[in-house]
Amino acid sequence: MRTSTMLPLAFGLIVGACGPDSPHPGGPSTDGTLSVSTVTVGDDPDRDGFQLTIDGVNSVTLDPTDTTQVIIPAGPHALGLQGVAAQCSVDPAMPLDVDIASQGTTPVAFAVNCPAVGASVTVATTGPDIDQDGYRVAVDGIDQAPTPSNAVAFVRAEAGSRTITLTGLASNCAFTGPASQTVTIVPNQPAPVEFAVVCTATTGVIEVSLSTSGTETGGTYQVFVDGVRQSQFLTESEPEAIFVPGGNHLVQLSAPGSCSVVTAPQSVTVTVGGLVRDTADVNFAVSCTVSPPGALGTVLITAPTRGSVPSTTHYTVRYTHLGYWDYARALSALSDGSWPVVGSLDPNGTLVADLEASNDSGADPYWYDFELTDVPANCSVQKPIPNPGPYFFAIPAGDTLHIEFTVTCVP
Repeated sequence: MRTSTMLPLAFGLIVGACGPDSPHPGGPSTDGTLSVSTVTVGDDPDRDGFQLTIDGVNSVTLDPTDTTQVIIPAGPHALGLQGVAAQCSVDPAMPLDVDIASQGTTPVAFAVNCPAVGASVTVATTGPDIDQDGYRVAVDGIDQAPTPSNAVAFVRAEAGSRTITLTGLASNCAFTGPASQTVTIVPNQPAPVEFAVVCTATTGVIEVSLSTSGTETGGTYQVFVDGVRQSQFLTESEPEAIFVPGGNHLVQLSAPGSCSVVTAPQSVTVTVGGLVRDTADVNFAVSCTVSPPGALGTVLITAPTRGSVPSTTHYTVRYTHLGYWDYARALSALSDGSWPVVGSLDPNGTLVADLEASNDSGADPYWYDFELTDVPANCSVQKPIPNPGPYFFAIPAGDTLHIEFTVTCVP
């Protein structure tokens, strides 16, 4: 139960009753308490409540089902409810005349009946790419409410003959039946309306799989479609399904340091607009070996520099060989200067160093990341994307890895 304080209308009346002409100056209050109960029933209730009017003045908000007490001057008053939804009726009829007893409580009960008057709309949607944001329903050409795919939505409509129309179809969707239906609406019996929609595929699938050989087949792989990395990891036992728009696409694979991709990048074509999603299968052959413990490889690092750079500048090259899951720790180590130093080079110079060859076996794989440090503040550095990426470079045993940092300096 909710108790309301004195309302502005009632307050004015009481002040008048207590003035010089009051029959009871300085005596007890002649106010009374109006106890208003509201009960709302029906399948389509008015959920935002009502406004109680007293003598034509909006006085207090009433919940759909609750009791509210209002203190007003004793005597006759006219009560009403505003904000009642169109599908609801109120008993007793309004305005309702009441006589408030002095220093007493006068109960008043309003019963609000809100039957469901409208249509029960179902949209059965099939196809590979259904309309995700649903549809709109119009009644006699006037937009009324949203309705989702493959669900039932109640749409209000006045009693009588009404035309129900479904709108808002996505461009890849179409009706398999009528877009409008005429039904008869009666209270408490929502008219069933069903629409059927079919949606075609807006994307295709590239399914990438591996065939590995060699002495070491472990490690992680990454797939690139049109030059954009699509997956974090790909294993031989778990092919990767990539959703792409229709058209031609170039698929590439990057391998861990101990492996090489035998199959060249592949061009595939997927089509859209069908009732079945088009799938292109791509298989990459990969050969893997394990570098002997302690095998060396060579890294050749260059730093072509453009713009204004001080003649005293010398770059420092640092590296780490932590595995992927430790990369956050590796970045933290770089910030405090604990990455080992490969060596230094002048702008436009070359640094050659021998390091342990990359090895994808064991608990600590030797995949390298390199950073160019001691770069002047007016210069920016662009590092090439490593392979296998997205962070690491692979140094082949007995061979040379070339890394080029491009440095651009401004005055």
